[in-house]
Amino acid sequence: MMVRSGRLRRAAVLAVVVLLSVGVAAESAVAKLTISSPVMTAGGTLPLRFTCDGAGISPPIRWASPPAGTRSFAVVMHTIAGPARPGDSAGDSIHAYLIRYALPAATRSLAAGQTTVGAFGVNTVNEQEAYSPPCSQGPGLKEYTITVYALKRAPTLAAGTSVTRPVLLAAIKPLRLGSAAMTVGYERSTA
Repeated sequence: MMVRSGRLRRAAVLAVVVLLSVGVAAESAVAKLTISSPVMTAGGTLPLRFTCDGAGISPPIRWASPPAGTRSFAVVMHTIAGPARPGDSAGDSIHAYLIRYALPAATRSLAAGQTTVGAFGVNTVNEQEAYSPPCSQGPGLKEYTITVYALKRAPTLAAGTSVTRPVLLAAIKPLRLGSAAMTVGYERSTA
């Protein structure tokens, strides 16, 4: 009887070990999309080089662990606008500085100032298909969010479409497999 209970105990322990191992393997198989940058961290500061007070080029970003089935990526950098200044027209309360889409599935980063991969959408600062560097107005720290979207495929957009942030987000909504975001701050020097 003791031999049998010892075997049952070992079998039970082995079953628990197997179940835990399967759980760990399943958890690691469901990797979550992440975003990072070699020059800034989430909650950190947007380096001057990537603003209107510096070189004004787009910041480098990286992403990893896209969901299974990812065939394309899109990247958006935006901020929630402050109160309108005299002379400003009342418009979207979100300013988009960078809109990139149709980035190939093998892409895992955009280098600083990179313009040759994927397509650009129209920023809300100067309405160009290019990066427009933040040029924070008024006192205080402003927050800028960079989001990478993993997509089932690149969005289909009609020829001649002005690809603004709202247009892109509507086009990719049914294609989204996951997203990751990082927010950084920038405050212009008043000196």
